[in-house]
Amino acid sequence: MAGPGRGAKPAVRALTTAASVTRSGRPRRSVIGGDYPKLVVARWRPIPPYSRSMSVPRPERFTILVIDDDELVREMVVELLQTEGHRVLSASSGEDGLATVRAVRPDLILVDHHMPGMTGHEVVQRLKADASTGPIPVVALTSAGGEDVHKLSLAGAVAFIPKPFDPSEFRRLIADILSVTTGRTRRTES
Repeated sequence: MAGPGRGAKPAVRALTTAASVTRSGRPRRSVIGGDYPKLVVARWRPIPPYSRSMSVPRPERFTILVIDDDELVREMVVELLQTEGHRVLSASSGEDGLATVRAVRPDLILVDHHMPGMTGHEVVQRLKADASTGPIPVVALTSAGGEDVHKLSLAGAVAFIPKPFDPSEFRRLIADILSVTTGRTRRTES
């Protein structure tokens, strides 16, 4: 029976034994037993070494603009999106964000609602009023609720991510939003 510290030992032993069987290079059938479920390694074959010429599916790389006056939030969001392989641009104000959108047509825009000067609501309204930027999906990052969220929705925001947010959940939501709004999940490299 498992006592203190004993529960992990069989699993570690099983993994070590399985690894030594596969490293032998000889096709073997081995059953590794113990007080845990049996692990079967059957018809072992070597895995070819990794080659840079191998075609490996890569996640879609999108261009995403983050507009948020809070530097800490902006940097965190940029880092989260970059770790997913996206090209990420950022702006600290609505005005700078609109200029960036016109210069670089992003696939997605994330905008904070509460910003000094031009609010997120005003940014969304201006983007949607312009035929060249109107089709770009906009997601509101906001701690606001109720009426503010309703106004952003009417202005054209496609989704809302409440602040604060869980980084894992944030990455999943962004992937889902990009998939739905762009209809793409992979881009061929040019």
